[in-house]
Amino acid sequence: MAKKFLKESIILSLVFLLGCAPTRVRPYAEKYKGPKKRIAVIDFEVKVPRAHRKIGSGMAEMLITALHETGEFVVVERKAIRDIIKEQDLGDRGRVRKETAARIGDILGAQVLVRGAVTEFEEKVSRGGVGGVLLKKKTGAGLTTTTAYVACDIRMYDATTGVILEATTKEAKARSVGVILAGVLRTGNILGGGFSTKTPLGKATRGCIGEIVNAIVDRMETIPWQAKIVKVSDGKVYINVGANAGIRKGEVFEVYRVGEELIDPDTGLSLGAEETYAGKIKIREAEKKYAIATILEGERFQWGDVVRIP
Repeated sequence: MAKKFLKESIILSLVFLLGCAPTRVRPYAEKYKGPKKRIAVIDFEVKVPRAHRKIGSGMAEMLITALHETGEFVVVERKAIRDIIKEQDLGDRGRVRKETAARIGDILGAQVLVRGAVTEFEEKVSRGGVGGVLLKKKTGAGLTTTTAYVACDIRMYDATTGVILEATTKEAKARSVGVILAGVLRTGNILGGGFSTKTPLGKATRGCIGEIVNAIVDRMETIPWQAKIVKVSDGKVYINVGANAGIRKGEVFEVYRVGEELIDPDTGLSLGAEETYAGKIKIREAEKKYAIATILEGERFQWGDVVRIP
């Protein structure tokens, strides 16, 4: 009889195990084969009262992992970013301003910086009771509903000018309903059982990260890939990306000469610079972090020239 009751209890609990599936990251890695853009993620600021500060670094780590798994990006390590923020005295906890973003991007060679702020991070539990449902025994059933909600404000910065490219809010919810049953067996013993899914707060957090990744990938598709020349010697051109960034032998790229930087007289910030076509190069060797190319067209290439996809 005890086994039969336990079986009925499990069936009843499974009937009430409900959950909201978190957003999944689209399978980018299966289709993307081109050069990878370099992106940096700064620790999230936590704006939720009484929330643990480590939530911000934890979500940033989750985002870095998810971005790497898309196969579309070279993601700068968090430690490198934090070291630079500290060494360059760029503000408490890396708070980003336009000039901060430009300086970090220039040092790291990143095209885009991503910064988030956790604005909602909560989990609510409510309890209710139902007696004898589906069971003919003297039983009591308690429903426990757990609802989680996570929201983040996200900003993407052009790492050259510090201009905000995208500002958006992403959120996710998750819910589970578990059943706590207690039945009086003929032996007089009390059988108690708690049945639940994985934590809804964890699901909501991953769901929110999935939404953020999808938004970043969509926005990055509008930003042209680029690299830079770091050395020219004996007809060989060295660029600052290699096999780790998806560069392959035989690929052809265009080279552009960057003109004088345009500075906004009101803000003192960079507005970018004019570029002039300088020629073409072809990759002959691709090391992990850099590549060597031969010149197909043009001459007098120099350090800092921009390399782009034709």
